Amino acid sequence: MAFTAENYRTQYTTGQIYPTGTTTWTSNSTWGNWTTWNSEYSEQIVTYFVSGSMSPTPINFTLRINTAANCPITYEVYTTSTGAFAGEEVKTTIAPNAINVSAFYGTHFRVAVIANASTGIPIIDSIQFEYTSAGEKELSFSQISTSTLSGTSSARTLLLNTNIGGISDVQIQPFETTAYNLDVYVTNTPTSTYLLPKVISSTSTSLTFALVGVDNHPRDGVVDINLKCLPLQYMSGNNLVSN
Repeated sequence: MAFTAENYRTQYTTGQIYPTGTTTWTSNSTWGNWTTWNSEYSEQIVTYFVSGSMSPTPINFTLRINTAANCPITYEVYTTSTGAFAGEEVKTTIAPNAINVSAFYGTHFRVAVIANASTGIPIIDSIQFEYTSAGEKELSFSQISTSTLSGTSSARTLLLNTNIGGISDVQIQPFETTAYNLDVYVTNTPTSTYLLPKVISSTSTSLTFALVGVDNHPRDGVVDINLKCLPLQYMSGNNLVSN
């Protein structure tokens, strides 16, 4: 995947970020004609100001980015589970007024901060950011019979039916089940009443999981589920926030 090309310069006395100038000597052929430093300039700033390494293994996370600028801001979030950023990354574009932005997933991220001016020169005064993978709200489901969920016993999907950005932690507690025959060659206890949970995947709208017996065969049962969830993200002015 090609990254959007950077286009910025920093005013070191103020720390403000400006677009690069496009003025050339041929457009101002004498010193007398060169009356301003940025007589011609791009109307867009692109700076990869925000980046981070979060975890050795991929996790769901959210970002909070506060940008002070004199024009609308768009964010491009690039995430990867390898840290290579060699084409395997996933790009999410967050435009002004965006709502219901799901959590991101990976071990590393980069964010392009893009300022677009319709008139005048775009200027970014400051950029501040933080990320979190901590679940800020909880969802609980009691005595769910997995046979009533969509899918098969190898992969059951629980629809969350609420607004969250993603899932940061899953706790599944199976109830004791009716004794089943173990599919094993030799054992002193031919039956069991225990089931073990296995998380397959999660999104901002669903959790897919399975229950397996102690012989590793999928089976249905009854479970309590507790989820720690990340909030949805949205744009508030030029800031990416969450609630």
